[in-house]
Amino acid sequence: MLIFILALCNLGLLKGAPAIDLIFLPEAVADGQWWRLFSWPLVHVSLYHLLLDGSAFLLLYRGLDQPRGARRLFYLAATGLGSLLLPLAVSTEIYRIGLCGLSGIAHGLLGITALELLAGQPRRSTLHRGGALLLVGLTAKCLLEMITGEVLFAGLHFGTVGTPLVATHAGGLLGGLVGHGLPAALKGLRSDTMNA
Repeated sequence: MLIFILALCNLGLLKGAPAIDLIFLPEAVADGQWWRLFSWPLVHVSLYHLLLDGSAFLLLYRGLDQPRGARRLFYLAATGLGSLLLPLAVSTEIYRIGLCGLSGIAHGLLGITALELLAGQPRRSTLHRGGALLLVGLTAKCLLEMITGEVLFAGLHFGTVGTPLVATHAGGLLGGLVGHGLPAALKGLRSDTMNA
């Protein structure tokens, strides 16, 4: 289903034209085009951008430990919200060029994957250490991008990815960390309230 939706939102790329009516543009949303609040991650500026973002997203989403659909959708909402809210708060570019693509959400899902490795593997196991290294490396990447204003390894792309907003990567990661921790925190709070 996700692949079908991605393909549908990017049909115009076959003719070299992204679906600009679906890109998040703050001014357009303020004018009543509310669907842009939900459609922006599905739109890409080139077939290369779609392949890059889409494959990373689909692999990470499929690899989540959570079998329940509701928790997976919650993760998508949390990473998507973080990917949108941080750029709105700290980037002037989003007001000029808008936002599209799944890279921020993919960063958030990668952060969740790291947390799942940390929580689900025995301490000192290779996978537990891998989860820790992944989380530290991803956090360092996002911080470096925020400090420099440049996407790490941007020069290695084989095609156009538009003008990436680095805050969407950090926002996706923050959303993923909060989204992963929030259910456990609420469960603990509910347990404390019942025991009091």
